[in-house]
Amino acid sequence: MSDYSNKALGQIVRERREAKNLTQAELGSGARYGKGADVSISRIEAGTVRPGTEKLAGIANTLGL
Repeated sequence: MSDYSNKALGQIVRERREAKNLTQAELGSGARYGKGADVSISRIEAGTVRPGTEKLAGIANTLGL
């Protein structure tokens, strides 16, 4: 069982991204997603995908968390 829900994580990512005035593509690029970074971030924010630990660390670092 997970320690957090995908939807809750997505909401936090979206709120922090918007507070930093980043686009989904900018966040994805900063988190080292390749082509289609914006789609990956969109899916995370929608709660349909859970990033792996390395990608989650990249997202957190880019968001200053």
